[in-house]
Amino acid sequence: MKRFGMWMLPALVTLAAVLVFTTPPANATAVLFLDDRVGNTKTITDGGVGDILASSGAVGYTGALGSWIVTVTVGQTYPALGTPGTPQLALNVYGLATDAADLTVKFSESGFTSYGLNNINYYSASTLEGVPGSISFDIYGDSGNTPLINTLGLVSISGFSNDVLWSDSGTSSGLTFPGAPYSLTLASNISLDEAGSTSHSAGFAVPEPGTLILLGCGLLGLALAGERKKLRQ
Repeated sequence: MKRFGMWMLPALVTLAAVLVFTTPPANATAVLFLDDRVGNTKTITDGGVGDILASSGAVGYTGALGSWIVTVTVGQTYPALGTPGTPQLALNVYGLATDAADLTVKFSESGFTSYGLNNINYYSASTLEGVPGSISFDIYGDSGNTPLINTLGLVSISGFSNDVLWSDSGTSSGLTFPGAPYSLTLASNISLDEAGSTSHSAGFAVPEPGTLILLGCGLLGLALAGERKKLRQ
């Protein structure tokens, strides 16, 4: 498989920023949650303490967490992506760990109103760059409209391990969504068996795929993977 040269990194970052970070002003209550599964957690709300992005509907965090000396995470939803009636969520994760480590990153929003039978169009791209480990992701909701809570499993994708680059996309059909309002969550689950770095980009849309955000999500993931090489050198 051909690799992107480092000369493409600025272009990837710029294009991803145009596609992913251009947002209209509005209120949102999106939540980004990080957990290293050994007691260290971080919760960032849209516009709250630790959010590095000013745009409504976009939540970002950069910093250390346990064995992860570098983490860069970005989540997006409405009003940046989609609407309450046409849900979209996207999540980008990059991490560099000094030892074997786990990391769960969840991005969630409440107040969605599309209900009944729906399809979910999803996209995911990941890299472990040869480091032993695994990556999976889940999409779920809560009829109680509480962010991060899983009472309605929708999509679960696993099976990626010890590969340099992996990507997947598809549609889950005939899913029954609860009556409005409800919350939706996109969760990335990462495990490294030794020190190393990883990146994971994922997104989904209901009922139609957001082509630009999925493209931007994938480009940003590739850009972060390239940036990881700089940090390791």
